[in-house]
Amino acid sequence: MRRSNHLSLEEKAIVYQTIVPDDDFVFHEFIRSRRIRNVRETTIQYYTDAINVLKRDMEFIHVQKPIMHLSQRDLEDMIMYWKGFMRANTINSKIKAFKAYYNFLYQQGFIKINPCENLSLLRVREEIRETLNPDEIKKIANHFKKKETFSSYRDLVIFQLY
Repeated sequence: MRRSNHLSLEEKAIVYQTIVPDDDFVFHEFIRSRRIRNVRETTIQYYTDAINVLKRDMEFIHVQKPIMHLSQRDLEDMIMYWKGFMRANTINSKIKAFKAYYNFLYQQGFIKINPCENLSLLRVREEIRETLNPDEIKKIANHFKKKETFSSYRDLVIFQLY
């Protein structure tokens, strides 16, 4: 049997068959790429948890579209929502996971615009702790000195170094 230059209907169906990626497909591809890179399972779980929290909380900001089609504005709205009950470090952890995820989607051609390209981490303000005043320091040191034991001397040295 000789091959013609034209495709049969069955061959055309195979050649022109396209896969329309959905959130589950692209997320599995992302996880697959991380496993190929030999990323730890704890890191993969971290990505999974971040995406699951995003899925869960999308209804609270009234977004009804696939995760792969979220815009920078959608992600910013989510961050503003989270700021009501999450610490900045927790939100930053999620932003880092989203950046890795959306960078992958962009590099693989699943999305045309990376919504995380201009997304910044939140500024974390460190809490200033109150310190002891000089009188309190003297009282504690005198307490250690009165005991006259090795452990109290050791504790005094540790206290003074700290």
